Amino acid sequence: MSRSPKGLIFVGQLFSVCLVQATVLVSPLVGQDEFTPPNPSEFRAELSNGLVVYIAEDHQAPWFNAELLFPSNPYLEPEGKVGVAALTETLIREGGSRSRSRTEVDREMAVLAGSVSSRSLSLPVRFAERGLDLWFDLISDPGFPEESFRYAKDEAIEAASNSKARPGLLANFTFDQLVYGVGSRPTVGRGGRDLLGITREDVITWHTGFWVASNAVLVVYGAFEREGMLRTLESTFGKWGMGVKAAPAPFGVFGGPSPGVYVLEPQTAPSQGMIRIGHLGITSDNPDYPAVEILGQVLGAGFLSSRIPRVVRGEYGLAYSVGAYFLGGDFFPGIFVAKCQTKNSTVVFASQLILREILKIRTEPITPAELALAKRSRKQLLRSIFSGPSSTVRAFANLEADGLPLGFYEGWDERYEGVTVDDVFLAARRYLRPEELVILIVGDHGALRYGAGDDEPNQESIERVAHQFGGRTLADLARAFGDGEVHVLPTSSSGQDLRH
Repeated sequence: MSRSPKGLIFVGQLFSVCLVQATVLVSPLVGQDEFTPPNPSEFRAELSNGLVVYIAEDHQAPWFNAELLFPSNPYLEPEGKVGVAALTETLIREGGSRSRSRTEVDREMAVLAGSVSSRSLSLPVRFAERGLDLWFDLISDPGFPEESFRYAKDEAIEAASNSKARPGLLANFTFDQLVYGVGSRPTVGRGGRDLLGITREDVITWHTGFWVASNAVLVVYGAFEREGMLRTLESTFGKWGMGVKAAPAPFGVFGGPSPGVYVLEPQTAPSQGMIRIGHLGITSDNPDYPAVEILGQVLGAGFLSSRIPRVVRGEYGLAYSVGAYFLGGDFFPGIFVAKCQTKNSTVVFASQLILREILKIRTEPITPAELALAKRSRKQLLRSIFSGPSSTVRAFANLEADGLPLGFYEGWDERYEGVTVDDVFLAARRYLRPEELVILIVGDHGALRYGAGDDEPNQESIERVAHQFGGRTLADLARAFGDGEVHVLPTSSSGQDLRH
């Protein structure tokens, strides 16, 4: 099986992937000799109650860090209560415990010169025992005061509402709705529609059932001696009740409206248009996933070494932020998406350039040089995962929290080294599906609908791609992809059926 590296890549945080992979490609490709990941058993321990701990000594600074990891599966939250997990996390810290108010927690952490949240603790190592006692008190016996609950809920509702007013977030959210379908778990929580119905009792119920040792993995690293720290952890987290491990609900069926061209105008029209082009992807346990990852790297995830950024940004200077990503999901299919932001008059031109590269990679195999560069990138990514104690224990803990094989990183280099030019070509033919593409533009419809005017530079190239796709306008693009209609979505489309 081949999955995205846990702890570095998360489906949905697509631009962070671009940054990671861009760093890999522009940095010297050091450490390309044979590399064997460490054995997770070197870092894994269990407390007497069964709580799994990943622990590593790191004596570079006299500091102590701890993190709690839980399963990232979005299907664990109850139907109709999506958002209760995040609200609970907020309240554990903001509401204090039954024996310590938030003010008392703030005051104590100031004395300890550290920071604490529901999921993490960081402070000088000499205060580790006191910090762990306070942290465990917060997570095991939170107070959930009514006033704090109301405030946190109002803040969460406002944040969900404000996110829809930010064009970039609105573009990502609406695109996911179009691909996965309105009301699907990958999108419903981000829309915030369930927050209104969540009660304080729902938070208490979620905490009682989910915040138990069987659902958690504890990560600890810092300037301590391993066995002594395990004894310290035993005196606090060793008392945490195991509870019952959470089981996810059925995934359901994904699928948004028919492929085609969609436009969404924010309440405040931006000066540029945001482009999202893609479709439903695959799961990361697909045996073809190594070839698909390399396909995504060559097409758009490799910064200026990949095709779409090299053309859209490097050759024509149409956008600073541009890329394409093909990520597999661990719990449900990921997405393929190409994304770009450019001025209104070049939105159609940039979209056509992206589409041209998508079609081209399905008809012409990549070069051996492109394959070699993509393979080096994947190898370097593995080495960056295990570049230090903190990233090492976090990588293994993420696997354990999500119930994935602890031997996931074994044979990493071999998985990618075995991919051939033909494998990538077959993956492009099979998993890039032009007939299913959703093309979403978030911007000023009136300003971008007519495409590039005669005063734009690159007229010869504009005309060439316009000829390939039937014209310069957005309506021409809709005739080439989809049902021939430009579907203008209502500004308040979040939570609605986008097919109507």
